[in-house]
Amino acid sequence: FHFSTMQADNEAFNWAFSFKRHRDGSTYPGGYCQGKLLASYLHCHFSGKPAIARHFVAKCREYKDGKELFNPGEK
Repeated sequence: FHFSTMQADNEAFNWAFSFKRHRDGSTYPGGYCQGKLLASYLHCHFSGKPAIARHFVAKCREYKDGKELFNPGEK
């Protein structure tokens, strides 16, 4: 996967991120996002922002406890 690329079929593709290369400052899109689905090769390291990890775990608990149901049509 390190050398794969994603190609959108149309302009309305739901890119999840915009990445910035450190060496030259150029940007490129990555990942896919629709509703509550996020698909990406992105590897996250939360030590710089622990609040993000806490929020993610809290949302996982809400889902597990049935407080928030998955709705694939939700934006």
